[in-house]
Amino acid sequence: MTSRVTLVIPTLNRPEFLRRQLAYYRQMGFAGDILVADSSEQAGFQSTSHWMNEFASHLTVRHYHLPKLSFAGAIRELTKEVRTPYVAVIPDDDFLIPSGIAQCADFLDKDDGYIAAHGLGIVIYSSDSGTNHISAAGYYPQPVLSDDPASDRVINHVRNYSVTFFSTHRTEIWVKVFEATPSSKDSPLCCDRSFSDELLQCALTAAYGKIGQIDCLYLVRQDHNMRNWLPNWYQWLTSEKWRPSYLWYRDKVAAAICEVDDIPLQRAQGAVDSSLAEYLQKFIGARAEGAEGLVTRIRRVILHYLPGSGRAVLRQYRSRLGSRYISFEGLMDPVSPYHRDFLHIHNAVTRKP
Repeated sequence: MTSRVTLVIPTLNRPEFLRRQLAYYRQMGFAGDILVADSSEQAGFQSTSHWMNEFASHLTVRHYHLPKLSFAGAIRELTKEVRTPYVAVIPDDDFLIPSGIAQCADFLDKDDGYIAAHGLGIVIYSSDSGTNHISAAGYYPQPVLSDDPASDRVINHVRNYSVTFFSTHRTEIWVKVFEATPSSKDSPLCCDRSFSDELLQCALTAAYGKIGQIDCLYLVRQDHNMRNWLPNWYQWLTSEKWRPSYLWYRDKVAAAICEVDDIPLQRAQGAVDSSLAEYLQKFIGARAEGAEGLVTRIRRVILHYLPGSGRAVLRQYRSRLGSRYISFEGLMDPVSPYHRDFLHIHNAVTRKP
């Protein structure tokens, strides 16, 4: 049952997405707690609080005003508010499937060797006609980690990086992960967004334990023009915050590895250094050298010659490279094992506001 799981929803000046998301959870009968970490300005927060009352009789929603806080900083402020054994983060423009959440909680109930679990993740794409239209869908990678010791999990995870945020976590681990987020007030030079809003928490999760995957539709992310993006690689590396942020990141992740593996700090720091070196080589190396793969070249050509529709064409092409049912057409096929759950998402997204 979803009553054992808290959803934490970070939001910033996007009330239309938040309202859509809460309407979906009301329709699906989500029974857990929902904590909204709202970093909007005062006027936006008050406006949202007013209309949020319409969900009070159907959902257990608590709305927190956390102005000027980053994604992870806002989540950190709510770590003491979680009262359930399991918790997951989902941004305001994405969806976690309640039936998938319940299966992940059941999985964690039965196997204490894992600290987090998730099901299948997909991404839906919106065309230029607006965010209430779906033009294509494809696979969204999430980590599956079963290595021992912790140092190997961190190395393998960062080497083949994907985001851990959306998995259903054991609350005690989730709290440790987000409490490590640096404060922009107390540690301003350690708050490079790529480290403090993503890499830190994902690497810490890998350090603290295994992540499993079950066969169900679990996560739907939406790609659209209103998304908040991290800085590109050049802005990242040339930022004055890069080195102090990395040292904060390394110390926190190494300390977690030491705690789990009981190894010397220097050895744990070496594992963190090694993992980030491989991450940078993959993430930045090919771009810095001008190398590009087949899909990148196809994308560049399409966007050059078809600037208006190239993105939609590319996404349709890419979605067909996955398995039989991991495409928009496949998910809409009634024989797909994911069809029923996806149809609710489709209806939530395409319904006119």
